[in-house]
Amino acid sequence: MCDTINIFGLFTISGYGLMIAIGVVCLAAFITYQFRKHRVSEKNIDKLIFLTAFCGLVMYLAASFFDNLWHSIAYYQQYGVWKWIKYGITYSGGLLGAVAAYFAAYFFIFPKQKYNYNFYINIIIQGVILTHAFGRIGCYCGGCCYGDPTDAWYGVKFPGMTHAVVPVMLFEAAFLFILFIVMVLFVKKHQLRYYFISYGVWRFIIEFFRGDDRGGVILGMSPSQFLSVIMVILAIILWIFEDKWSQKLYERHLKKYPNEPVQLFYEGVDKDFGKPDFSYFKEYIKNIFKKKEKKTENVEEKNENPLD
Repeated sequence: MCDTINIFGLFTISGYGLMIAIGVVCLAAFITYQFRKHRVSEKNIDKLIFLTAFCGLVMYLAASFFDNLWHSIAYYQQYGVWKWIKYGITYSGGLLGAVAAYFAAYFFIFPKQKYNYNFYINIIIQGVILTHAFGRIGCYCGGCCYGDPTDAWYGVKFPGMTHAVVPVMLFEAAFLFILFIVMVLFVKKHQLRYYFISYGVWRFIIEFFRGDDRGGVILGMSPSQFLSVIMVILAIILWIFEDKWSQKLYERHLKKYPNEPVQLFYEGVDKDFGKPDFSYFKEYIKNIFKKKEKKTENVEEKNENPLD
């Protein structure tokens, strides 16, 4: 771990803060690239960057609020007296707060593009996954969000600890990097719902291995497990209703703004486009075999026509 990093002997910066900064830069670069790739206007990109920054601020406030709430509940469960406990931040609570902020602000910022709300948030959520991955590396640098004590070879001993612990933050970082790659390469639509399901299930399971203070118990679950269940429920709701909502918003747009230009990013896509698309991977494998076949053919031609 590296709680603080010395920069050329001039100043120091926390490892956690540095990883978060790298994650935010990657988020901004990724979503900007993706929006330009899909020919989103520069004016709308500026609005989307502002919207993402606003959601990031709400995310931090929500993450702080929920973590303080969970530990206040824990204090009440232990002592029978309510006291507001200031603690830290929790990602799951911040995520749900940020998603709520997105839907609250999007329709105000884009009154004439309501039907594209799902496309924009699907792009942004992929960048959030990448940022979160770097954030978990930051947790390792700061020595927080650690797992249960272990004697296994992968155990990590942080300063002030008497026993090695499971580095669950590194396992989660690896999971998030893999999830980001899968989302970008193989899932072309409905990334938000797939993210809620995949991360919700992952977080519910990994909570069993967390060794830090989780806050109060809610319905027999840790706070993050409780929020993970909510994520999965939200994913199911999106699965059932999202396409219908998008279609209704599009039809309302045509009636209200018949002369306004329409930009459909998912135009010409099959109805079952929400399913993971592995065609990229299949084509990649086919091209590898084609190259091998061409090399074999070239070798055979050389053998048939040797130079004198």
